[in-house]
Amino acid sequence: MKLRVLLNVLLILNCLPFCAAQGLRISTQVFAKQATGKDQNIGSSLTLCHSGRIYDYVAAADELVIYDPAGKRCIVLNPERKLSTTVSFDEIRHQMEHRVRRTKELLEDPQLVSGREADRELLRFQLQPEFREQYDAASGMVTLSASHFSYRVHTRDWKNAEQVEEYLAYRDWAAQLNSVLHPGSLFPEPRMVVNAALRRHARVPVSVERQQHDPSGRLLRAEHQFTMGLTPEDQVLIGRWEELSQSPGIQQVPLLRYQQSILVSRTR
Repeated sequence: MKLRVLLNVLLILNCLPFCAAQGLRISTQVFAKQATGKDQNIGSSLTLCHSGRIYDYVAAADELVIYDPAGKRCIVLNPERKLSTTVSFDEIRHQMEHRVRRTKELLEDPQLVSGREADRELLRFQLQPEFREQYDAASGMVTLSASHFSYRVHTRDWKNAEQVEEYLAYRDWAAQLNSVLHPGSLFPEPRMVVNAALRRHARVPVSVERQQHDPSGRLLRAEHQFTMGLTPEDQVLIGRWEELSQSPGIQQVPLLRYQQSILVSRTR
């Protein structure tokens, strides 16, 4: 029995370099341009792609998303609050359809929508975004322009086309999931247009800038560092996250309960 355990351990250790070579690591830093012209770091995330799953951890929110395409679901975990919810792809679609339908109903009745006409136009644009796209093959720059806001995406070539598609498929679902988890956020359609452009050009984003064309003129920039393969530390993180997602100390709750709990914690 001891020999079998030893052989299993050696097999796992010997497989680590091979498994790591098949993985993908994306480190992201998010910046906001200040009135002084300086960039303020407002967040970071670590995304690890391994064995068909993607693990996306946002440190500031202490929130982990495990993207499980084989199971057609996303597992959302908040270790600090010891809460987790599992959201199927079907539920994400259903929640998005409900939000879109409700928004259209509000937009059709001006009496139900407070605020300026510009705010209503911005909502309409988010539901059906139309951008003017330009692509510079020499620099790898993708520009998507519209009257409400624009994207400038610095891109690079990536040899593994399967990893590009896996990453962009996750970003599509992540944009929708974020809209479901945080109803006050932007609709996912504009970012999904960006992802579609990246697919057409078979590129990955090095940085993504979103410039708002309103009095605020807010400029956000996300910088992504893509690395082929996972480190042993990354492998350890994945093991911890998997264990945590199945821990009896983590309470499994419905989506609405998770939303309410996180919202309460952020308003305190």
